[in-house]
Amino acid sequence: METSGQERRDTVMSVAVDDPRASLLVVEVSAPDLAEPLTFVVIGCSGTVPLPQGRQRRVVVHVHDAEGFERCEGEAEVTVEDGDLSASAPVGLTFAALPGVAGNGAKATPTGEIRAVPLA
Repeated sequence: METSGQERRDTVMSVAVDDPRASLLVVEVSAPDLAEPLTFVVIGCSGTVPLPQGRQRRVVVHVHDAEGFERCEGEAEVTVEDGDLSASAPVGLTFAALPGVAGNGAKATPTGEIRAVPLA
């Protein structure tokens, strides 16, 4: 796959959400130089997905419960160059509960983070 006339290089990004209700994460990555947003599914509340290298990577994480309902979403914007996502420091996700979604006794807005995963 190519973007902006250059071969796209990916790094691996870990995604983790601190929400006991999370059974599925849908991770969307968009950027000005990507022709279309990329969508990945993570089973559970943590996992890894490819992240194309470049600037202004908007990462949106949709948190779904066991019944398949979307509970909340979080997002962050990152730059990944030469496999480096801020030297693998975690980047916090800002979550917002969706309108009309009850908390069910758990945190209405969980915490989460993304980070680059060093490749062996």
